[in-house]
Amino acid sequence: MKIQKKIIIFHLFDFDQRMTAFFFDPVDSVKLREQPAHLLFDSWEFATEKQILVRAALDIWSSS
Repeated sequence: MKIQKKIIIFHLFDFDQRMTAFFFDPVDSVKLREQPAHLLFDSWEFATEKQILVRAALDIWSSS
């Protein structure tokens, strides 16, 4: 199930390697780089639309 979620998130990020590297650790694993709250906090450095993508990806990841 996690691999399916990762594929969806890859598409959501439009295969942007920077966003994928921000979210997953390492890029080829199905493990988040940080706890979801930390990822959300760290996303402040991105433009608003990328912050929204991070929130959407976290929703997909947590199935909420």
